[in-house]
Amino acid sequence: MIQEKFFKRWKVLRVAPWLWSGRGLAFFLAALTLLIIVSYGGALLSFFSFLDNENEIRLLSRKIHVIDHLVADTRQIRLGRNGYLDSGQKAYLATYTTGIENFSSDLDVLQKLSPDKGLLSGSPELSEILSGVDPSLLATARSLRQRGLMETRVHFLKADRSVTLPSTTLSLKKLRTSLKGMETNRAVAARRRLMRIPVQGCHLFRPKLPPPGGSFPTLILIKLATFSRV
Repeated sequence: MIQEKFFKRWKVLRVAPWLWSGRGLAFFLAALTLLIIVSYGGALLSFFSFLDNENEIRLLSRKIHVIDHLVADTRQIRLGRNGYLDSGQKAYLATYTTGIENFSSDLDVLQKLSPDKGLLSGSPELSEILSGVDPSLLATARSLRQRGLMETRVHFLKADRSVTLPSTTLSLKKLRTSLKGMETNRAVAARRRLMRIPVQGCHLFRPKLPPPGGSFPTLILIKLATFSRV
C-alpha cells in the first residue's frame, strides 16, 4: 500500500506542471511559449503588417485631403482676382488674399507630409506644383491685405502683374489620382494578404466567417483594427 501511494504521488508530480520547479518548470514554460508562437505567431505577424498598411493608408488619405484644399484655394484665388478686377469690391480682394494665404499654408502641410523618402519623393506632379509657386506671392498678398481700403484696382493690377499665380489645378488633380490609386491598392492588398483569399469586393472589409486557410485569431485582430480605424 505504501509503495502504491508513493508511486501515485510521484506520477502526479511528474504530470502536474504547477507542482514543478527548477529546470522542469523552465522547460515546460519554454515549450508552452514556443507552442503559442507557432500557433498564433503568423496571425500576429499578419496583424502588425496590416496595422502598418493602415497607417500608410491614413497618411495617403491626409495627403489627398490637403490636395483637395489646395484645389479649392486655387479656385478661390482666381475668383477673388477676377471678381475684384471686374467689380472693384473689397470683398473680392479679401477672397483673393485669403486664398493665397491658405494655399501657402496648405502647401507647407503637404510638404511636411512628404519627406525626402516619403510616398511623394521624386513625384513630377509635386515638383511641378512647387516650381510653379512664386516665392513673392505670399508677401504680395499680405501687403495687399495691409493696404486694405486704400487699395485701388490700378495698384492691385500692378501688384498682380508682378507675381505669378499658381496654375497647378491639373497637376494637383494628377497627384490626387495617383495617391488615390495607391491608397486603394494598399487597402486591397493588405486585406487580401491578411485574409488569404481572392479579392471579391467590399465584403473583405466586414468578414463574417474565417477565410479558408485563415484562423479565428486573425479574424478577431482584423475586426479590432478595422473597428478602430478612423
